[in-house]
Amino acid sequence: MRNHAKSFLSAFLVFVLLFARVPGIVQSAQAAAPSPSTLPKNTATRHEICTDLSAQALAYYTSGNTYEDLILLDGKKTTDSTKAIGSPLFNRLKSMMQLTDSVTYKSLPEYWVYTDSMEGSDQVWLFYDDFEASSSSDYDREHVWPKSHGNFVESGAGSDLHHLRPTIKRTNSTRGNMTMGDVRSKNISGTKTLQSGGQTVLWYASSYTDNDCDGLVEVMDDVKGDVARIYLYVYVTYGNSNTNKNLFTTVDAYGADDNDGMKVMESLDTLLRWMEIDPVDEWEMRRNDLCERVQGNRNVFIDYPELAWYLFEQEDEMPDMDTPSGNAHGGSSSYTIEAVSSDTSKGTVSVSGNVITASPKEGYWASGYEVLEGEADVVQNGNNFLVTAHSDCRIKIIFEEKTKVTLTYMANGALFGTEQVYQGESHALPKNVSAPEDWTFVGWVTGQVERTSTRPGEILTDSFTPQANTTLYALFTQTEAGGGASVWTKLTSLDSLEVGTKLVFTCQQYSSVAGNLVSGKTWLEKISCTSFSGNKITTLPDGAMVFTLGGRSGAWTFTSSAGQLYCSAAKSLNFSGTGVGTWTIALNSGNAVVGSTNTSFGNLEYNSTNPRFTTYLESSNQKKIEIYYLAGGDTIYYATEPAPQLLDPPVLTGQPESLRVGEDAEAAFSVEAEGEELAYQWYVSTDGGTSFAAVTEASGQTAQYTFTATMGLNGARYYCEVSNPAGSVRSETVSLTVVAKPVITKHPQNVKTGLKKMVTFKAAATGEDLKYQWYVSTDGGKTFAKINSVAARTSKYSLRVNSASYNGYRFRCEVTNLGGTVVSQSALLSIVAVGVTPARGVAN
Repeated sequence: MRNHAKSFLSAFLVFVLLFARVPGIVQSAQAAAPSPSTLPKNTATRHEICTDLSAQALAYYTSGNTYEDLILLDGKKTTDSTKAIGSPLFNRLKSMMQLTDSVTYKSLPEYWVYTDSMEGSDQVWLFYDDFEASSSSDYDREHVWPKSHGNFVESGAGSDLHHLRPTIKRTNSTRGNMTMGDVRSKNISGTKTLQSGGQTVLWYASSYTDNDCDGLVEVMDDVKGDVARIYLYVYVTYGNSNTNKNLFTTVDAYGADDNDGMKVMESLDTLLRWMEIDPVDEWEMRRNDLCERVQGNRNVFIDYPELAWYLFEQEDEMPDMDTPSGNAHGGSSSYTIEAVSSDTSKGTVSVSGNVITASPKEGYWASGYEVLEGEADVVQNGNNFLVTAHSDCRIKIIFEEKTKVTLTYMANGALFGTEQVYQGESHALPKNVSAPEDWTFVGWVTGQVERTSTRPGEILTDSFTPQANTTLYALFTQTEAGGGASVWTKLTSLDSLEVGTKLVFTCQQYSSVAGNLVSGKTWLEKISCTSFSGNKITTLPDGAMVFTLGGRSGAWTFTSSAGQLYCSAAKSLNFSGTGVGTWTIALNSGNAVVGSTNTSFGNLEYNSTNPRFTTYLESSNQKKIEIYYLAGGDTIYYATEPAPQLLDPPVLTGQPESLRVGEDAEAAFSVEAEGEELAYQWYVSTDGGTSFAAVTEASGQTAQYTFTATMGLNGARYYCEVSNPAGSVRSETVSLTVVAKPVITKHPQNVKTGLKKMVTFKAAATGEDLKYQWYVSTDGGKTFAKINSVAARTSKYSLRVNSASYNGYRFRCEVTNLGGTVVSQSALLSIVAVGVTPARGVAN
């Protein structure tokens, strides 16, 4: 690929920000795409290597789906593409590339006028041929992944803008459905070529069947990367166990008339080599932006070609190559990464490629790292540390002891038990709580609740993550019949579901209601019900099992007098607390779809042949059920059975929030509470929460505590206790982070260079959440102007010296965080070239 000088078009970045539409993972439901006329034309330059992600790309990879997150997911180390499907990385990328909008096969040329415009002109860039055509009559709609080798025709992958490209009819016909591969290097007898636009665009041997190929065709080097990235996109976005999985492995057809099962790429080695030969160019990146605007999704292999190596766990073989993110260093790096533990009695470390894995001992955790020797950038994700080495380096992983806190459980006004647990870690909650007569246990709350018809804000059912010593109170619910006493209504809207709702499972077609577990069995018995009337049950039969709904949407719980309902496998229910106790609820054509959150356990259905209610897989073809719930004016009450009070105890209506402020800035924590005769007392801990002391100054006895945040208070923790004669309530514990001003540890150095060379200025600083901005002076350092390119917002700034006028320019870096801003010394750029005299008064 031709490598032209890169233009720094800051205005372009602002422009594309206007069209960023879909961050992170997109939804699968598709709608009509926007009109082609709403699109701008692709004005980017073809064959100019792209070394920066576009603004739209940066916005697409949100938290949890960033490059650093993705490469920590497991791929599949295999050269068999059929086996790579279904790995954690494959599944995540597949979710991220689902379309939200779709275009028709017929409308593709209308969009290509914009997405495939040749640098903003009315001419369309032709795939394979690598030149432009002005009329749609000159080209075909080309399925780069041949239709005969894929499970699609003119929909799905067959009408996807990321996939289909305009191609000259003759070229399209010659390319046919042959396997893509390296023809020229094989000296195959009978090899032919195709000339187009005065150049050879295809080399092909249609009879070649070695290596299970279906013929073999090679495209120009300038197009090879485009082909490989399209193949990866179709393979992941549309590939599964029955469709487009024949990337570079020949297998039997998948049961579809339009898929013969033949492979489309010669081998994994060929695909990865083509990615390296032909890097992403500016035009391809801009086309990705425009396709995202139309379809709502991106081809991640254009933004991050590196992921191709991670998908097949070939990252150790990744070459040093130009990519938009600049992350392609892989195994080609000659740098050695050594990892050591801060204390092997607390945890050990191991290194694989450029990932350090920490293995903490029981009671300890990996709290951070320190670069002891060399230069490296490190990103921590749990116990994994992604290292980008800039030299041989030695990195220490720091292990610290976990903090223990006490959970106290109160039920029915008495102590239920206590536990020592780790702070910040999820902990399973007790479920075997006896309820008072006519009440049902539904979960735990963090404060006492007097009898009320208002549902508490958060009811904990399965687990709790404590941040401090916490008292939890068992919450019970009771239903009082109102105007609709004893009337059960069919669930027709999920809006009718809320915690505390009473419900029964039925199969109205067979006049059946679910009862208790059959003795010694794993299914609910069938109870005959003769009082179905339309969408009502007027009289619930004896023996019907009434459940109280708990949990939350997507993870509901069903609790009855026998206990909480669990599922441990298909056709296996119990009340003993083994298996999975959370469920999903959906509605489908009047039926309720009640499924275990472990989808391999199936859905709750009715067996009419052997009458019973239990879970079945979809393939079993059992009868669907309905949910009936108690409604019609009934009132649901909640309570934790508190001791009687003359006054209502305080109620916190607003919790304090953790603060992050700069050094010597004003900090203010506040709470909101309701009640009479309220008093406030703030507490502070400067030892990580081990002990707290009352704040003595006057502001510490008010709802808002304001003070100056010095560095000595960094990491301090605070909470407020609000009290009156009826009792007290403690707020959540929050933390104060004080950010120190950055300190520059490495200033940029003077650089001497020749014309047309790439130069790099570097700065380094210590501090948190650092942001960098480079400035340039063209007047010997008298004034400096901000450099607006994306590259100027990193600790390293690179540019190509395209003109002798750059001689004498000075560059400096401004480093900023919440604590303040510091400015580096300036560095001088000197150009050493024939006929160039150093700027007057500027030292060499």
